[in-house]
Amino acid sequence: MDKANDMEWLAKADGTAMVLEDKSGMDRVIWMEKFAMNHSRLGVLVHEITHATVRILEHKGIPFSSHQNQDETFAYLMDYFVSNFIYLYKNIDK
Repeated sequence: MDKANDMEWLAKADGTAMVLEDKSGMDRVIWMEKFAMNHSRLGVLVHEITHATVRILEHKGIPFSSHQNQDETFAYLMDYFVSNFIYLYKNIDK
């Protein structure tokens, strides 16, 4: 069964990173049922951002490992996603 088309499984998930595709292109989505700025939920967010980052690098064919500093791209993407999420979270109307 295609998870992207059957969303019932999300009711049991803390969060997920997924790709949604249609004729116009592809979007990478990180979904969390509830978010609060606390250590356990921030941990789930970083966990899902890690999945998304790895998939982006693989999709683009960008190597990443600790060998010869190839982990810099991974680290920059993680920094970008986490920093921007926190900025948006703090500045969005609630």
